[in-house]
Amino acid sequence: MISIVNYQNPIFYEEESILLIHRKKTESSFDKLIYYFTISQDHSIGNNHQVDELLHFKSLAFDEMAIQNSIISYLSKVGEQSRKILDLIEKKRYELRLFDNKTFEYNYERVRTYLDFVLDSRLKLIEIEKAYHSNLKYLMN
Repeated sequence: MISIVNYQNPIFYEEESILLIHRKKTESSFDKLIYYFTISQDHSIGNNHQVDELLHFKSLAFDEMAIQNSIISYLSKVGEQSRKILDLIEKKRYELRLFDNKTFEYNYERVRTYLDFVLDSRLKLIEIEKAYHSNLKYLMN
């Protein structure tokens, strides 16, 4: 679905185009995951906070304008929260015993692949920043 992050190229055009291509389908899958969580659980305050957290993340992660306007800030914000959201989805998946549901699994894999790509792109960004700062220190000496 999504190709591997290109660590040889320090420019994020490829990552931006891949994210824009898969954004809509992944957003639809994310909506379906939230739907499964809301129909399969009790409506306690803790569960409502988790669903609110997922909805807030959805508004950040699938914002086309944010991806197009500043891919670097998008990767910083969304990449930082992606691991936490993936862990939350995984936790809910096991709590609600949804790992046998084929439709849920399909949507889960699509979301996981997208967010893993965002995480990998963020790691690429961090590596570039480290290399840049180490070169600056070398030049200052």
